[in-house]
Amino acid sequence: MSPSFSRITTSYFLHQLAIPSFLRLGDHTASAQIHSNFLLYQACSCTMPSDPDPKILRRCIELAKEALDAGDDPFGSVLVGADGSIIREDRNRVNTGESGDGRRDGTLHPEFTLARWAQLNLSAEERAKASVYTSGEHCPMCAAAHAWVGLGPIVFVSSSVQFSAWLKEFGVEREAKVKPLPINEVAPNIPVQGPIPGLDEEVKALHKQNVKPSSN
Repeated sequence: MSPSFSRITTSYFLHQLAIPSFLRLGDHTASAQIHSNFLLYQACSCTMPSDPDPKILRRCIELAKEALDAGDDPFGSVLVGADGSIIREDRNRVNTGESGDGRRDGTLHPEFTLARWAQLNLSAEERAKASVYTSGEHCPMCAAAHAWVGLGPIVFVSSSVQFSAWLKEFGVEREAKVKPLPINEVAPNIPVQGPIPGLDEEVKALHKQNVKPSSN
C-alpha cells in the first residue's frame, strides 16, 4: 500500500469513529459504538487493497459494454470483498429499467444499486472492508450513497473530469442536471484510486459509440 493511500485510508476510518458522537442515544450506547468502530478500524486498515486487480478492472469495462449493447450508458461496477473476491456486480440500467421493462429510472447507476444492495445484505464490518471498482468515477449521487452506507475504497478506470472532456471532444452538449464533481468533493474521506492509464482509453471508446454530436 502506498504511503499516501494509507494516509487517506486512515483518515477515512478515523472519520467513521467520529460519527456516533453526532448520533448519541446515551453515553453508554455511544461509548460502545465508538469502541466497536475502533475495532473495525483496526481490522480494516490492515486489509485495504494495495494495487487494483486488473481482472476486476477488465470486468468493469465488460459490464460497461454490456450496458451499451443493451441501450444504456456504458458504466459497469463491481463490489469486491476484503479477500479480493467479487461479491456482486451491476451495470447501468437507466434507460432499460431495473427489470428490463423499459421504464427509465435515473437512479439506476451501478454504483448506487451496489451501495443499496450492500446496505441490505452486508454487515457494517463487511461494507467497510469492501471496495468498489467501476468503469467511471462515481457521480455525486453515487458517491454520497457509497459514503452513507459505509463502503470502503473506490477504484475507477476513468474520471469525471475525463468524461466531461470527452463529451466536449465528441461535440456533445448536455444539460448538467447534477454537477460532475470528483468523489472526494462529495465524500472527502473515501480512499480513491484512478484513473487507470490505458484502460481509460477503452472506456472513452465506449462513450464515443454512445453519444450523438449536437447539431449546429
